[in-house]
Amino acid sequence: MEHTPILIIGAGPYGLSLANYLAHRGRRFIIAGRTMELWKEHTFDNMRLRSDYPTSVIKHPEDLFSFQRFCAGSARSLDRLQGQLPVSIFREYIDWCLAQLDYTVREQYVTDIQSNGAGFQVELESGDRFRADRVVIATGIAHHLHIPAELQGGPTVIHSWFTRDIQRIQGQRVLVVGAGQSAGESIAVLLANGNQVEWHTLSEPIYFSEPLNLPEPLFSLVVRAPALFHALPSAPLNRLLAIFSASTITPNFKPLLENVLRHRTLPALQRYDTIIAGTGYRYDLRTLNFLPEKLKSRIRLRRRLPVISRNFESSVPGLYFLGAITEPSYGPSMKFMIGSHYTAKRLAAALA
Repeated sequence: MEHTPILIIGAGPYGLSLANYLAHRGRRFIIAGRTMELWKEHTFDNMRLRSDYPTSVIKHPEDLFSFQRFCAGSARSLDRLQGQLPVSIFREYIDWCLAQLDYTVREQYVTDIQSNGAGFQVELESGDRFRADRVVIATGIAHHLHIPAELQGGPTVIHSWFTRDIQRIQGQRVLVVGAGQSAGESIAVLLANGNQVEWHTLSEPIYFSEPLNLPEPLFSLVVRAPALFHALPSAPLNRLLAIFSASTITPNFKPLLENVLRHRTLPALQRYDTIIAGTGYRYDLRTLNFLPEKLKSRIRLRRRLPVISRNFESSVPGLYFLGAITEPSYGPSMKFMIGSHYTAKRLAAALA
C-alpha cells in the first residue's frame, strides 16, 4: 500500500496553496480532489467574482501564480482587470496555474478515512488505498449545502450551487429563495433565459460591494486578521461572527432585482415549476460523509465544527482542517480565497 507523509483532501485554493508551500519546502505529499471545482463547475459563466485580482490568487511562496505573471504570459493588460474579476478570465487564470504545477493532483474524491492509531488509511473513489501520517481536510463548501425544510416536498428544488442546472432552465415559473449574491445571480440568469421569476427573502436585501456588510477598509482589516480572531474568547468571537454573517448582493443587480416580485412570506410552492434555494451553506462536521462516525466522535466540536489549534490541528492528532469550516476559530477570512494565504504559510511550517 502506498504511503505518504501528508495527504491534502481538496484541491481548491486552500489545498493548492498548501501544496505549493509544501512542494517549495521539498516535502512529500499527495493532494486529491477536483481542482478549483467551485469556479470551474459551480459558478455562472457570465458573472463576476466578488473579489478583485489581488485577493483571488492561488498562493505560492515565490508568487509564481501572481496575476502580474499571468497577464505577462497571456499578453493581457493588468490595468483592465481592475475591480471584480470576470469568471471567464478567472477560469483562464486557473488553467494557467494548473499547467505550471510541479506536482500531480489526483482528480478523485476521497471516500473513506480510517484512523489506525499510527496514522490514517485512505480510500479514493477509484478504490485505490494508501496510508498517510497526517491528513489535511480542505474540502470547501460542497458538503455543506443548506436547503430549508419548508422548501421540501413540493416542486423540484435546486440549490444555487448547481449553476449549470440553473443555466439550463427555460420558460418556467421559478421561485428564488434567499437574500445573498447567489440568489441575485440566479435571478439574473433565469430572467435572461426567458423564465418568469419571483423572489422570496425573509429580510430586506443588502446591496453592498463587499461580501461582508462593512466599509472596505474595515472589511480588509477583518479578512486579514485570522490570528486575532483565534485569540478571542468564544463569546465575543461568536458575537462578531453573527455581525459578519449578513448576506449582501452587489449593487449592479439592484435595478434588475427591484423589478422582480418579492414575497416577504413564503408563497405556495405548488405555483412554481422549480424552486432555486439560494440559501447558502451551514457548516457541520456531520455532513463530511467521507469521515466515519468513529473518527468524527473523537473530534472535539464547538457549534458542530471542529475546534482547531493555532496550527489548524483538531483534537485528533495529525488531522487538520482548513477553509470555511474553520471560521468559528479563525474568523470570516476563512470563507474567502484570501484566507488561504495565511493558512498555507502557517500550516506548511507546522508540517515541516
